[in-house]
Amino acid sequence: MGNFVGKIGGHVALYAVIKKTGRAGAEYIYTITDDKKNVLVLETEEEIDYADGGHYFLIEAAVKEHRTAGRVKQTVLADCEWELIGSEEKTYGCFFGKIGSTVELNDVTAAIRRTARGTEWLVNGEYSVAAPVSEYRLIIEQGSYTFAVPYDSVKKLKLNAKGKFNVKAMVIGYTVEKEIRTTFLYPIRVEDKNGPFHGGGIRGFFGGIFVRR
Repeated sequence: MGNFVGKIGGHVALYAVIKKTGRAGAEYIYTITDDKKNVLVLETEEEIDYADGGHYFLIEAAVKEHRTAGRVKQTVLADCEWELIGSEEKTYGCFFGKIGSTVELNDVTAAIRRTARGTEWLVNGEYSVAAPVSEYRLIIEQGSYTFAVPYDSVKKLKLNAKGKFNVKAMVIGYTVEKEIRTTFLYPIRVEDKNGPFHGGGIRGFFGGIFVRR
């Protein structure tokens, strides 16, 4: 049931619900479940508020151990940091794919939005990308999925406008923006069907992939 998360000795970042399930001496035992129903375990002396299984957290931690309890695969965490996002029932949509996977979105409608200053490309996941200096981004909504793609066109863009695009990109991380689960994409190729073709999605974007340490 479920899968192991990350590599032993490595780090992971994920969005999940936390539930306090026991106590061993001075330590509380928490069971953490991510969107893909993977089970993680944390033992800590700190008491986590709202660890009731109904609130959503951003969690960053080291992977201490992989173990199996019955038929359930468990990932044991250490050096864990967490941030309360909000009630799970008020967080919408789904994350897409796995970190490093490739997605092609053809003839999709995207909205053009300015990247908020100070919050540019805060990417969470097992991999990350050197933050692109991008003034704009494309927001693509496909069913229960929402994608964000850094984008600077050579022509003047009209904010909040919508247009048609072909996008080939790599999944580099996940976040929750305005209560919506959003998948960040690294643009491999972006074709603006409303005008000229822009290889790579934005000008001067030469970010490299690296494993988080």
